[in-house]
Amino acid sequence: MNENLILSSNTSELPHWARYDNNPLLKKSNIKISFTEEHIEEFIKCKEDFIYFAERYAYIIDPDKGKSIVILRDYQKRLSIHLQENRFSVLLLSRQTGKSLICSLFILWYSLFHSDKVSAILANKQLIAKSIFDRIKMSYEMLPFWLQSGIKEWNAMSIKLENGSSIFCSATSSSAIRGVTISGILMLDEFAFLPRNIADEFFASVFPTISASQESKVICVSTPCGLNHFATLWKKAENGKNSFKPFRIKWNEPPGRDEVWLEQMRKDMGDLKVEQEILMNFLGSSKTLIKSTVLESLDAMEPIRIGENSLRIYEEPIIGHTYALGVDTAKGVGGDYSVCQIIDITGEKVKQVAVYANNQIGPRNFAKLVVEFAQIYNSAYVLVENNGEGALVADIIWNEEEYENLVDFGTTRNEIGIRATTKSKSNALSLLKE
Repeated sequence: MNENLILSSNTSELPHWARYDNNPLLKKSNIKISFTEEHIEEFIKCKEDFIYFAERYAYIIDPDKGKSIVILRDYQKRLSIHLQENRFSVLLLSRQTGKSLICSLFILWYSLFHSDKVSAILANKQLIAKSIFDRIKMSYEMLPFWLQSGIKEWNAMSIKLENGSSIFCSATSSSAIRGVTISGILMLDEFAFLPRNIADEFFASVFPTISASQESKVICVSTPCGLNHFATLWKKAENGKNSFKPFRIKWNEPPGRDEVWLEQMRKDMGDLKVEQEILMNFLGSSKTLIKSTVLESLDAMEPIRIGENSLRIYEEPIIGHTYALGVDTAKGVGGDYSVCQIIDITGEKVKQVAVYANNQIGPRNFAKLVVEFAQIYNSAYVLVENNGEGALVADIIWNEEEYENLVDFGTTRNEIGIRATTKSKSNALSLLKE
Protein backbone atom coordinates (compact mmCIF):
# COMPACT_ATOMS: atom_id res chain seq x y z
CA MET A 1 0.00 0.00 0.00
CA ASN A 2 1.20 3.51 -0.77
CA GLU A 3 1.73 5.28 2.58
CA ASN A 4 1.06 8.63 0.92
CA LEU A 5 -2.57 7.80 0.21
CA ILE A 6 -4.91 10.31 1.86
CA LEU A 7 -8.55 9.72 2.73
CA SER A 8 -10.94 12.61 2.14
CA SER A 9 -13.29 13.55 4.99
CA ASN A 10 -16.08 13.49 2.38
CA THR A 11 -15.54 9.78 1.81
CA SER A 12 -18.79 7.85 2.23
CA GLU A 13 -17.32 4.36 1.96
CA LEU A 14 -13.93 3.23 3.23
CA PRO A 15 -11.58 1.81 0.60
CA HIS A 16 -10.13 -1.61 1.43
CA TRP A 17 -6.71 -0.22 2.29
CA ALA A 18 -8.20 2.01 5.01
CA ARG A 19 -10.32 -0.63 6.76
CA TYR A 20 -9.52 -2.24 10.09
CA ASP A 21 -9.60 -6.04 9.82
CA ASN A 22 -11.50 -5.62 6.54
CA ASN A 23 -14.50 -4.17 8.40
CA PRO A 24 -16.05 -1.56 6.06
CA LEU A 25 -17.33 0.42 9.10
CA LEU A 26 -14.01 0.78 10.93
CA LYS A 27 -11.07 2.96 9.97
CA LYS A 28 -7.71 1.53 10.95
CA SER A 29 -4.96 3.58 12.57
CA ASN A 30 -2.38 5.73 10.75
CA ILE A 31 -4.78 6.80 8.00
CA LYS A 32 -4.22 10.35 6.83
CA ILE A 33 -7.40 12.39 6.29
CA SER A 34 -7.86 15.59 4.34
CA PHE A 35 -10.42 17.63 6.33
CA THR A 36 -12.72 20.21 4.81
CA GLU A 37 -13.22 23.45 6.73
CA GLU A 38 -16.79 22.37 7.49
CA HIS A 39 -15.63 19.09 9.02
CA ILE A 40 -13.01 20.85 11.12
CA GLU A 41 -15.71 23.10 12.59
CA GLU A 42 -17.95 20.08 13.22
CA PHE A 43 -15.14 18.21 14.91
CA ILE A 44 -14.55 21.13 17.29
CA LYS A 45 -18.27 21.43 18.11
CA CYS A 46 -18.51 17.71 18.87
CA LYS A 47 -15.44 17.85 21.09
CA GLU A 48 -16.78 20.74 23.13
CA ASP A 49 -20.41 19.63 23.48
CA PHE A 50 -21.50 16.07 24.21
CA ILE A 51 -25.18 16.82 23.53
CA TYR A 52 -24.31 18.30 20.12
CA PHE A 53 -22.28 15.17 19.30
CA ALA A 54 -25.02 12.78 20.44
CA GLU A 55 -27.90 14.45 18.62
CA ARG A 56 -26.05 14.67 15.30
CA TYR A 57 -23.82 11.63 15.10
CA ALA A 58 -25.04 8.99 17.57
CA TYR A 59 -27.31 6.30 16.19
CA ILE A 60 -29.35 3.61 17.86
CA ILE A 61 -31.21 0.57 16.58
CA ASP A 62 -34.88 1.29 17.21
CA PRO A 63 -37.07 -1.87 17.28
CA ASP A 64 -39.64 -0.11 15.09
CA LYS A 65 -37.64 2.39 13.03
CA GLY A 66 -34.36 0.50 12.69
CA LYS A 67 -31.21 2.63 12.48
CA SER A 68 -32.09 6.15 13.64
CA ILE A 69 -30.37 9.20 15.09
CA VAL A 70 -30.63 9.70 18.85
CA ILE A 71 -33.24 12.20 20.01
CA LEU A 72 -32.47 13.22 23.58
CA ARG A 73 -35.36 13.97 25.91
CA ASP A 74 -35.14 16.87 28.37
CA TYR A 75 -34.24 14.65 31.35
CA GLN A 76 -31.58 12.92 29.25
CA LYS A 77 -30.06 16.30 28.41
CA ARG A 78 -30.03 17.16 32.12
CA LEU A 79 -28.27 13.88 32.79
CA SER A 80 -25.75 14.60 30.02
CA ILE A 81 -24.91 17.98 31.53
CA HIS A 82 -24.62 16.41 34.98
CA LEU A 83 -22.08 13.86 33.70
CA GLN A 84 -20.04 16.56 32.00
CA GLU A 85 -19.95 18.84 35.05
CA ASN A 86 -19.25 16.27 37.82
CA ARG A 87 -16.39 13.87 38.43
CA PHE A 88 -18.28 11.50 40.73
CA SER A 89 -21.93 10.81 39.92
CA VAL A 90 -24.43 8.50 41.58
CA LEU A 91 -27.51 7.97 39.41
CA LEU A 92 -30.84 6.68 40.67
CA LEU A 93 -32.67 5.81 37.46
CA SER A 94 -35.62 3.54 36.78
CA ARG A 95 -35.90 1.00 33.98
CA GLN A 96 -36.39 2.12 30.38
CA THR A 97 -35.25 5.71 30.90
CA GLY A 98 -32.28 5.44 28.55
CA LYS A 99 -29.62 5.41 31.28
CA SER A 100 -27.47 2.82 29.47
CA LEU A 101 -27.79 4.79 26.22
CA ILE A 102 -26.61 8.09 27.74
CA CYS A 103 -23.79 6.51 29.76
CA SER A 104 -22.51 4.45 26.83
CA LEU A 105 -22.55 7.44 24.46
CA PHE A 106 -20.86 9.60 27.08
CA ILE A 107 -18.03 7.07 27.47
CA LEU A 108 -17.69 6.87 23.67
CA TRP A 109 -17.57 10.68 23.36
CA TYR A 110 -15.07 11.01 26.20
CA SER A 111 -12.76 8.38 24.68
CA LEU A 112 -12.92 9.93 21.21
CA PHE A 113 -12.02 13.44 22.30
CA HIS A 114 -9.62 12.74 25.18
CA SER A 115 -6.26 11.11 24.50
CA ASP A 116 -4.65 8.35 26.55
CA LYS A 117 -7.65 7.67 28.78
CA VAL A 118 -8.52 4.21 30.09
CA SER A 119 -12.24 3.66 30.76
CA ALA A 120 -14.05 0.63 32.16
CA ILE A 121 -17.62 -0.63 32.32
CA LEU A 122 -18.31 -2.92 35.26
CA ALA A 123 -21.64 -4.50 36.22
CA ASN A 124 -22.89 -7.10 38.68
CA LYS A 125 -23.01 -9.54 35.76
CA GLN A 126 -20.60 -9.70 32.84
CA LEU A 127 -23.50 -10.05 30.40
CA ILE A 128 -24.86 -6.64 31.50
CA ALA A 129 -21.45 -4.97 31.22
CA LYS A 130 -20.94 -6.45 27.75
CA SER A 131 -24.36 -5.28 26.54
CA ILE A 132 -23.39 -1.68 27.40
CA PHE A 133 -19.97 -2.19 25.80
CA ASP A 134 -21.59 -3.61 22.63
CA ARG A 135 -23.76 -0.49 22.41
CA ILE A 136 -20.58 1.62 22.41
CA LYS A 137 -19.10 -0.50 19.63
CA MET A 138 -22.27 -0.27 17.54
CA SER A 139 -22.44 3.51 17.98
CA TYR A 140 -18.77 3.80 17.02
CA GLU A 141 -19.29 1.84 13.80
CA MET A 142 -22.04 4.25 12.78
CA LEU A 143 -19.84 7.34 13.12
CA PRO A 144 -18.61 9.05 9.93
CA PHE A 145 -15.02 8.06 9.17
CA TRP A 146 -13.66 11.57 9.67
CA LEU A 147 -14.98 11.53 13.26
CA GLN A 148 -13.50 8.14 14.12
CA SER A 149 -10.14 7.66 15.78
CA GLY A 150 -8.27 4.86 14.04
CA ILE A 151 -8.71 1.40 15.54
CA LYS A 152 -5.66 -0.38 16.99
CA GLU A 153 -7.54 -3.19 18.76
CA TRP A 154 -11.17 -4.31 18.43
CA ASN A 155 -12.03 -7.28 20.65
CA ALA A 156 -15.12 -8.76 22.27
CA MET A 157 -14.39 -7.17 25.66
CA SER A 158 -12.05 -4.28 24.84
CA ILE A 159 -11.12 -1.72 22.20
CA LYS A 160 -8.10 0.54 21.80
CA LEU A 161 -8.09 3.72 19.73
CA GLU A 162 -5.33 5.44 17.83
CA ASN A 163 -5.43 8.41 20.22
CA GLY A 164 -4.28 6.12 23.03
CA SER A 165 -7.66 5.81 24.75
CA SER A 166 -9.19 2.43 25.48
CA ILE A 167 -12.41 0.93 26.86
CA PHE A 168 -13.02 -2.49 28.39
CA CYS A 169 -15.82 -4.27 30.26
CA SER A 170 -15.97 -6.86 33.02
CA ALA A 171 -18.07 -8.18 35.86
CA THR A 172 -17.56 -6.20 39.07
CA SER A 173 -15.40 -7.86 41.70
CA SER A 174 -12.96 -6.68 44.34
CA SER A 175 -10.14 -7.41 41.88
CA ALA A 176 -11.86 -6.54 38.60
CA ILE A 177 -9.51 -3.66 37.78
CA ARG A 178 -6.76 -4.25 40.30
CA GLY A 179 -3.50 -3.10 38.73
CA VAL A 180 -5.31 -1.04 36.06
CA THR A 181 -5.18 2.74 36.28
CA ILE A 182 -8.55 4.19 35.30
CA SER A 183 -7.69 7.60 33.89
CA GLY A 184 -10.97 8.04 31.99
CA ILE A 185 -14.43 6.91 33.13
CA LEU A 186 -15.36 4.07 35.48
CA MET A 187 -19.00 3.07 35.11
CA LEU A 188 -20.47 0.85 37.84
CA ASP A 189 -23.83 -0.47 36.65
CA GLU A 190 -26.44 -2.15 38.90
CA PHE A 191 -24.21 -1.41 41.89
CA ALA A 192 -27.03 -2.03 44.37
CA PHE A 193 -27.13 -5.70 43.34
CA LEU A 194 -23.53 -6.44 44.31
CA PRO A 195 -22.94 -8.34 47.57
CA ARG A 196 -21.97 -5.82 50.22
CA ASN A 197 -18.58 -7.36 50.95
CA ILE A 198 -17.59 -7.09 47.26
CA ALA A 199 -18.83 -3.49 47.05
CA ASP A 200 -16.90 -2.53 50.22
CA GLU A 201 -13.69 -4.22 49.09
CA PHE A 202 -14.02 -2.71 45.63
CA PHE A 203 -14.30 0.84 46.95
CA ALA A 204 -11.52 0.28 49.46
CA SER A 205 -9.06 -0.94 46.81
CA VAL A 206 -10.10 1.01 43.70
CA PHE A 207 -11.63 4.36 44.65
CA PRO A 208 -8.49 5.84 46.30
CA THR A 209 -6.46 5.33 43.11
CA ILE A 210 -9.15 6.92 40.96
CA SER A 211 -9.55 9.86 43.34
CA ALA A 212 -5.82 10.56 43.02
CA SER A 213 -6.40 11.63 39.41
CA GLN A 214 -7.71 15.12 38.67
CA GLU A 215 -9.73 14.16 35.57
CA SER A 216 -11.02 10.59 35.96
CA LYS A 217 -14.76 10.16 36.48
CA VAL A 218 -16.89 7.58 38.30
CA ILE A 219 -20.51 6.91 37.32
CA CYS A 220 -22.33 4.70 39.82
CA VAL A 221 -25.81 3.82 38.53
CA SER A 222 -28.51 1.47 39.77
CA THR A 223 -32.11 0.92 40.68
CA PRO A 224 -32.65 0.34 44.43
CA CYS A 225 -32.36 -3.05 46.08
CA GLY A 226 -33.34 -2.32 49.65
CA LEU A 227 -31.41 -0.49 52.34
CA ASN A 228 -27.91 -1.58 51.34
CA HIS A 229 -24.54 -0.06 50.39
CA PHE A 230 -26.00 1.72 47.35
CA ALA A 231 -28.71 3.31 49.49
CA THR A 232 -26.01 4.54 51.88
CA LEU A 233 -23.96 5.94 48.99
CA TRP A 234 -27.01 7.75 47.62
CA LYS A 235 -28.14 9.17 50.97
CA LYS A 236 -24.66 10.47 51.77
CA ALA A 237 -24.50 12.09 48.34
CA GLU A 238 -27.87 13.77 48.94
CA ASN A 239 -26.63 15.13 52.27
CA GLY A 240 -23.28 16.26 50.86
CA LYS A 241 -21.35 13.78 53.01
CA ASN A 242 -19.26 12.23 50.22
CA SER A 243 -17.70 13.22 46.88
CA PHE A 244 -20.61 11.97 44.77
CA LYS A 245 -23.24 14.20 43.19
CA PRO A 246 -26.73 12.66 43.03
CA PHE A 247 -28.96 12.65 39.95
CA ARG A 248 -32.48 11.23 39.81
CA ILE A 249 -35.12 10.93 37.10
CA LYS A 250 -38.72 10.84 38.30
CA TRP A 251 -40.79 7.85 37.25
CA ASN A 252 -43.27 9.92 35.21
CA GLU A 253 -40.74 11.97 33.20
CA PRO A 254 -40.49 9.50 30.28
CA PRO A 255 -43.41 9.97 27.87
CA GLY A 256 -46.44 7.71 28.26
CA ARG A 257 -46.09 7.26 32.00
CA ASP A 258 -49.03 8.40 34.11
CA GLU A 259 -51.11 7.09 37.01
CA VAL A 260 -53.05 4.73 34.73
CA TRP A 261 -49.80 3.28 33.40
CA LEU A 262 -48.43 2.95 36.95
CA GLU A 263 -51.51 1.10 38.14
CA GLN A 264 -51.18 -1.33 35.23
CA MET A 265 -47.54 -1.91 36.15
CA ARG A 266 -48.61 -2.76 39.71
CA LYS A 267 -50.99 -5.38 38.33
CA ASP A 268 -48.38 -6.83 35.98
CA MET A 269 -45.24 -6.61 38.18
CA GLY A 270 -46.49 -6.45 41.76
CA ASP A 271 -45.98 -3.68 44.33
CA LEU A 272 -42.45 -4.68 45.38
CA LYS A 273 -41.06 -4.62 41.82
CA VAL A 274 -42.81 -1.35 41.02
CA GLU A 275 -41.36 0.29 44.14
CA GLN A 276 -37.89 -0.95 43.19
CA GLU A 277 -37.77 -0.75 39.40
CA ILE A 278 -40.03 2.24 38.68
CA LEU A 279 -40.53 4.40 41.79
CA MET A 280 -36.91 3.85 42.90
CA ASN A 281 -37.91 3.54 46.54
CA PHE A 282 -35.16 2.12 48.74
CA LEU A 283 -37.51 1.30 51.58
CA GLY A 284 -40.40 0.07 49.47
CA SER A 285 -38.07 -2.35 47.70
CA SER A 286 -37.25 -4.10 50.99
CA LYS A 287 -39.31 -6.68 52.80
CA THR A 288 -38.84 -4.90 56.11
CA LEU A 289 -40.07 -5.96 59.52
CA ILE A 290 -40.48 -2.34 60.61
CA LYS A 291 -42.78 -0.16 58.53
CA SER A 292 -40.95 1.76 55.82
CA THR A 293 -42.41 5.04 57.12
CA VAL A 294 -40.73 4.43 60.48
CA LEU A 295 -37.41 3.51 58.89
CA GLU A 296 -37.62 6.54 56.64
CA SER A 297 -37.76 8.79 59.71
CA LEU A 298 -34.40 7.47 60.92
CA ASP A 299 -31.13 9.10 59.91
CA ALA A 300 -27.65 7.63 60.03
CA MET A 301 -25.11 9.32 62.30
CA GLU A 302 -21.36 9.43 62.08
CA PRO A 303 -19.59 8.01 65.18
CA ILE A 304 -18.22 10.61 67.59
CA ARG A 305 -14.94 8.71 67.49
CA ILE A 306 -13.34 5.43 66.47
CA GLY A 307 -12.07 3.63 69.57
CA GLU A 308 -9.39 1.02 69.92
CA ASN A 309 -9.88 -2.10 67.79
CA SER A 310 -12.03 -0.05 65.36
CA LEU A 311 -15.05 0.18 67.68
CA ARG A 312 -17.38 2.83 66.26
CA ILE A 313 -18.57 4.85 69.26
CA TYR A 314 -21.74 6.96 69.06
CA GLU A 315 -22.06 7.62 72.79
CA GLU A 316 -19.51 7.15 75.56
CA PRO A 317 -20.46 4.92 78.53
CA ILE A 318 -22.41 6.76 81.23
CA ILE A 319 -22.01 5.90 84.90
CA GLY A 320 -25.13 4.19 86.24
CA HIS A 321 -26.47 3.17 82.82
CA THR A 322 -27.15 -0.45 81.88
CA TYR A 323 -25.87 -1.83 78.59
CA ALA A 324 -26.30 -5.01 76.58
CA LEU A 325 -24.09 -6.46 73.83
CA GLY A 326 -25.61 -8.46 70.99
CA VAL A 327 -22.99 -10.79 69.52
CA ASP A 328 -23.21 -12.47 66.10
CA THR A 329 -20.18 -14.50 65.02
CA ALA A 330 -18.87 -15.34 61.55
CA LYS A 331 -15.94 -17.49 60.40
CA GLY A 332 -13.56 -14.56 59.84
CA VAL A 333 -12.53 -15.53 56.32
CA GLY A 334 -13.64 -12.42 54.46
CA GLY A 335 -17.32 -13.31 53.99
CA ASP A 336 -19.96 -12.50 56.61
CA TYR A 337 -19.05 -10.08 59.40
CA SER A 338 -18.65 -10.82 63.09
CA VAL A 339 -20.70 -8.05 64.69
CA CYS A 340 -21.08 -6.69 68.20
CA GLN A 341 -23.90 -4.19 68.81
CA ILE A 342 -23.77 -2.25 72.08
CA ILE A 343 -27.17 -1.03 73.29
CA ASP A 344 -28.13 1.28 76.17
CA ILE A 345 -31.18 -0.37 77.81
CA THR A 346 -31.46 1.96 80.81
CA GLY A 347 -34.73 3.72 79.97
CA GLU A 348 -37.88 2.84 78.08
CA LYS A 349 -36.22 3.53 74.74
CA VAL A 350 -33.20 1.49 73.73
CA LYS A 351 -30.32 3.28 72.02
CA GLN A 352 -27.40 1.98 69.96
CA VAL A 353 -24.21 3.48 71.42
CA ALA A 354 -21.43 1.54 69.65
CA VAL A 355 -20.87 -1.11 67.02
CA TYR A 356 -18.02 -3.34 65.92
CA ALA A 357 -17.89 -5.25 62.62
CA ASN A 358 -15.05 -7.26 61.10
CA ASN A 359 -15.06 -10.06 58.52
CA GLN A 360 -11.41 -11.00 59.04
CA ILE A 361 -11.29 -11.67 62.79
CA GLY A 362 -11.40 -15.26 64.05
CA PRO A 363 -13.91 -16.40 66.72
CA ARG A 364 -11.28 -16.67 69.48
CA ASN A 365 -9.97 -13.11 69.09
CA PHE A 366 -13.53 -11.87 68.60
CA ALA A 367 -14.56 -13.34 71.96
CA LYS A 368 -11.76 -11.50 73.75
CA LEU A 369 -12.80 -8.20 72.14
CA VAL A 370 -16.43 -8.74 73.18
CA VAL A 371 -15.36 -9.03 76.81
CA GLU A 372 -13.20 -5.92 76.47
CA PHE A 373 -16.13 -3.92 75.04
CA ALA A 374 -18.50 -5.22 77.73
CA GLN A 375 -16.15 -4.13 80.50
CA ILE A 376 -15.85 -0.63 79.01
CA TYR A 377 -19.64 -0.30 79.01
CA ASN A 378 -20.23 -0.86 82.73
CA SER A 379 -19.84 -4.67 82.71
CA ALA A 380 -22.64 -4.97 80.18
CA TYR A 381 -24.83 -8.02 79.69
CA VAL A 382 -23.57 -10.11 76.76
CA LEU A 383 -26.00 -12.01 74.54
CA VAL A 384 -24.19 -14.46 72.24
CA GLU A 385 -25.95 -16.40 69.49
CA ASN A 386 -24.36 -19.81 69.95
CA ASN A 387 -25.15 -21.28 66.54
CA GLY A 388 -22.05 -22.38 64.62
CA GLU A 389 -18.90 -20.43 65.53
CA GLY A 390 -20.91 -18.56 68.19
CA ALA A 391 -20.72 -21.60 70.46
CA LEU A 392 -16.93 -21.22 70.65
CA VAL A 393 -17.26 -17.49 71.42
CA ALA A 394 -19.74 -18.16 74.23
CA ASP A 395 -17.50 -20.89 75.67
CA ILE A 396 -14.41 -18.64 75.68
CA ILE A 397 -16.28 -15.72 77.29
CA TRP A 398 -17.60 -17.93 80.08
CA ASN A 399 -14.88 -20.52 80.71
CA GLU A 400 -11.64 -18.81 79.65
CA GLU A 401 -12.35 -15.12 80.22
CA GLU A 402 -14.63 -15.95 83.17
CA TYR A 403 -16.98 -13.10 82.36
CA GLU A 404 -20.05 -13.41 84.57
CA ASN A 405 -22.62 -11.19 82.84
CA LEU A 406 -23.20 -13.66 80.03
CA VAL A 407 -26.92 -14.09 79.39
CA ASP A 408 -27.67 -17.81 79.21
CA PHE A 409 -30.74 -19.28 77.56
CA GLY A 410 -29.07 -22.60 76.81
CA THR A 411 -31.63 -25.38 76.49
CA THR A 412 -29.18 -28.12 77.47
CA ARG A 413 -26.83 -28.49 80.40
CA ASN A 414 -23.65 -27.90 78.40
CA GLU A 415 -25.01 -25.16 76.16
CA ILE A 416 -24.13 -21.53 76.90
CA GLY A 417 -25.66 -18.46 75.24
CA ILE A 418 -28.74 -18.11 73.05
CA ARG A 419 -29.76 -20.68 70.45
CA ALA A 420 -31.30 -19.13 67.32
CA THR A 421 -34.31 -21.22 66.34
CA THR A 422 -37.46 -20.51 64.40
CA LYS A 423 -39.31 -19.89 67.67
CA SER A 424 -36.64 -17.71 69.32
CA LYS A 425 -36.19 -15.63 66.15
CA SER A 426 -39.94 -15.09 65.92
CA ASN A 427 -40.10 -13.94 69.55
CA ALA A 428 -37.09 -11.64 69.13
CA LEU A 429 -38.50 -10.04 65.98
CA SER A 430 -41.86 -9.48 67.66
CA LEU A 431 -40.13 -7.70 70.54
CA LEU A 432 -38.03 -5.65 68.11
CA LYS A 433 -41.12 -4.58 66.19
CA GLU A 434 -42.88 -3.58 69.43
